[in-house]
Amino acid sequence: IEYRSDKISLTKMNHSFNSQETAYKTLRERDRSGLVLFTSGSSGEEKGVVHDLNSLYSGIINHKSQRVLVFLNFDHMGGLHTLFQVLKSRGVAITVSSRLPSFVLQRIQEQKVEVLPVTPSFLALTLAEGGDGLKNLCSLKVISYGGEVVSPFVLQEWRRICPKAILKQTYG
Repeated sequence: IEYRSDKISLTKMNHSFNSQETAYKTLRERDRSGLVLFTSGSSGEEKGVVHDLNSLYSGIINHKSQRVLVFLNFDHMGGLHTLFQVLKSRGVAITVSSRLPSFVLQRIQEQKVEVLPVTPSFLALTLAEGGDGLKNLCSLKVISYGGEVVSPFVLQEWRRICPKAILKQTYG
């Protein structure tokens, strides 16, 4: 599987295609749903990864129902994990029409968001923007982050702002 910003193509060029072909065959034989996610290429090579969607979903821990901000896109594992968690726990998915920190913080306060899955960059950007939005985030129980390196300073500041929230690295 070759992925570029302008196209996706299937070619039998190397061993990884045979692995993908075997994965597709196994899914079909077991009558299972499949999901193909394309990696970012951070390891130097972009690739498509075939997942058994049934296994991915069944592997999600069934937490109690919570109010979750759906911030991460569904084009990578972090966003899909968030969606699966909300569905499996019969939680409430709270969406945002803007990713500006001030808007997201306002939604957290208005909707009493309990779980905030974001990237470390967003956590840092929110701190840099500052303002009154950081003052009333007491509804947050879990702040999960991943996909990038996070600085100790950013984590310390978020611990100070939300002392009762659990800070949890969940992916990447």
